[in-house]
Amino acid sequence: MYWTYENWIHKYARVHLANCAHCNDGQGSHGTVDSHAGRWLGPYEQLASASRASEYEASPCGHCSPIA
Repeated sequence: MYWTYENWIHKYARVHLANCAHCNDGQGSHGTVDSHAGRWLGPYEQLASASRASEYEASPCGHCSPIA
């Protein structure tokens, strides 16, 4: 499974594997779904769907490096 973190303050999106420490199955590293800076979108079964989830261009997480 994949999740996308959308940060509307810095205008970026990052795709993560669900088991990534930064993602924590959509709870983030701080254990919250949404914050003042952004929100988690997902889960998605397909990497392509997670990559298209945000209005911002998504890049893969540098920690978990999700690939199809």
